[in-house]
Amino acid sequence: MKLSAREIQILELLCDGYSDKEIAKKLKNSPRTIQTHITRLILKLNARNRTAAVAVYLRKYAIKFA
Repeated sequence: MKLSAREIQILELLCDGYSDKEIAKKLKNSPRTIQTHITRLILKLNARNRTAAVAVYLRKYAIKFA
């Protein structure tokens, strides 16, 4: 499972507590586009929801680079 640069960017913003609307504004996308990215992230990471997706990301990706 490989995450794109945009997916990682969105996950990092989720980690910082940004809402879909705030992420959309920051990345100059629509909130619906961000929701679609998050839905795909949940599937890619085999997570139950966005919170679990962030936890999986932190455990598998971010922590080993810290």
